[in-house]
Amino acid sequence: QEDWTYWSTKFRSYVGAMKQGQVGKWMDWAKGHRDTDCKSTALEPAAGACAAALYSALVATCEGKAFKILENAGEGEGLEAWKLLHGRYDAQTRQSKVRKLIELLRFDLKGGDLLERLEAFDVGWQRYKEATKDFKEDDR
Repeated sequence: QEDWTYWSTKFRSYVGAMKQGQVGKWMDWAKGHRDTDCKSTALEPAAGACAAALYSALVATCEGKAFKILENAGEGEGLEAWKLLHGRYDAQTRQSKVRKLIELLRFDLKGGDLLERLEAFDVGWQRYKEATKDFKEDDR
């Protein structure tokens, strides 16, 4: 989980700037539409070029299980692959959200520089808030 968060943040920052930031906008859209068909044929034409650019970047960086997920998305289907990768490595279920909260509650401030530990906690808190911002009142 931590490896995915680290890698996906760096990848999104770099690749998201492609095509005047349009790739990043579509990446965010695909991440937020996990139950939607994100194949190029189901989206507007502008998404196709972004999907192809994203696919190329994913091919260059993914390995192992992540590469298999990429292959299953289909040639040139970067947005579908991005959605599937998030589904696999960044699940947004009730259980995953509770697990993230428990990790924060068990956070250890001992061991190392206190300021660094507080910064690490703050990063975890911000990620938790981002992951749960769309949590419906009925889901809590």
